[in-house]
Amino acid sequence: MPHSPSDENDDLDGLPPPQPVHYAEQSLLGALLLEPHRLDEIGPLDPGHFSNHTHGELFRAMRTASAPDAEQHRTSPTWLNTVLDTARPHTPGLTASYLHALIQICPWPSHAATYARMVRADHARRSLRIHAERLAQTAGDTTLPHRAKAIVQQADALARFLDDLSGRFASHPGSLPRTALPPAPARDTSEEALDEERLLLATATAYPAETSQMRCSFPKTSRSPSTRRCGSASPRSHTAARPSTRSPCSGKPSTAACSHTTSPPPTC
Repeated sequence: MPHSPSDENDDLDGLPPPQPVHYAEQSLLGALLLEPHRLDEIGPLDPGHFSNHTHGELFRAMRTASAPDAEQHRTSPTWLNTVLDTARPHTPGLTASYLHALIQICPWPSHAATYARMVRADHARRSLRIHAERLAQTAGDTTLPHRAKAIVQQADALARFLDDLSGRFASHPGSLPRTALPPAPARDTSEEALDEERLLLATATAYPAETSQMRCSFPKTSRSPSTRRCGSASPRSHTAARPSTRSPCSGKPSTAACSHTTSPPPTC
């Protein structure tokens, strides 16, 4: 049964889009085809760093072929034909039109070193993902005879790879400095505020079951060091205690509040 054009379009729409590094590889190869002398400016790069097999073999052919004279390269496609003939046995689908397409795709040949860094960085990410997947697969494989040993070996391999990456890539510059927090508001240390705290302490001691409904942290919000220590020892700070009628400040029987409102706050 013949396929309709709509069926062919459906098949093409199902293909996943190329990864961003695919365009970086094309730009790099186009820059090198246009200006072969930039092979000495891109730094360490191997054919295995490319995500596309055709791109890797084309780059290998560029490294293999002798660099042409700049003036001769502008007027003659001899070097391009040499690169194509060298790479074609390993990539039968490679054509001369694709080489010309790569040259047209490259926006700025002078950015060849930047394109090469993109290719190296993506290769490092792919390799790291492979090591992590191997470690996860080994950790989840219950059929291994020496599972613990295999997991340690995969973890060591991942650690060695990370050590190698740290030497090839510059460290991250770090996070930006955080905005300084505004200063805390000044505490009210008036006698009236201290009396309110003493009343709260006395009530919390007399009715410890009610302290579980308090929404504030008394030791942190207290205005006086002495009452702050009393709050730290209150029933809410520990386990619930039996109701008591003794004042937490004087130790004497009290009803709702401390009796000494005019004297300095005692030490509990």
